[in-house]
Amino acid sequence: MPSSGKFLKYNMKIKAILFDLDNTLYAYKPCNEAGKSATFHFLARKLNLTQKQIEELYTQARHNIHQLIPTQAAAHSRLLYLQELVERETGRTNISLIKKAEEIFWRAYFNKMKLRPGILKLFKTLRKKEIKIAIVSDLTTDIQMRKIKYLGLNSFINLLITSEMVGVEKPDPKMLKLALKKLALPAKDVIFTGDSEKRDYLAAKKMKMNFFQVNENSDISRLTNKLFCDK
Repeated sequence: MPSSGKFLKYNMKIKAILFDLDNTLYAYKPCNEAGKSATFHFLARKLNLTQKQIEELYTQARHNIHQLIPTQAAAHSRLLYLQELVERETGRTNISLIKKAEEIFWRAYFNKMKLRPGILKLFKTLRKKEIKIAIVSDLTTDIQMRKIKYLGLNSFINLLITSEMVGVEKPDPKMLKLALKKLALPAKDVIFTGDSEKRDYLAAKKMKMNFFQVNENSDISRLTNKLFCDK
């Protein structure tokens, strides 16, 4: 498996870079934790339970949704987790409560979001050099569009592909295949950049596509150097 910053050894005539979004362009964990904390606090008051009880109910609800739709983008839907939680605890679909809880989750989540160091500089360089940029990400299209817009990357993106569009998640390479088709490029002219060895790296490997791995401590400038500075 690759360590951070290493490529698979294919052609390096790069015409586009495909980026995973969550935990690649920004750190996912602090955002998710902030969203859960705010939501658990809200639901604990509304349902007269402790935050620990809400956390346990949320974990079970998430598990139930994953069991129901394990390979679909909606398996990550906080709205579905919260609907499952509220229905099991109250015996009914309280739409106002569910939607309010989801709103609180994403408000706290977005408030924690910030680009990893070097991303904006890299995107500006890629645009200047006319290298296309695509986001290839698990999860539903609407929320990923909101994240891209919030991060200030909308004007740099040539293409967004989500698992919702192809009906399956990485490491299945269908999203990468669709991205290549829409970009009209062969895999050898593209890099895929992501954080997950089990999902992103394996998807790239199946496509014989160059891969650059980031992790929580990565500075994306290493990718910039690899592309434009290394001899």
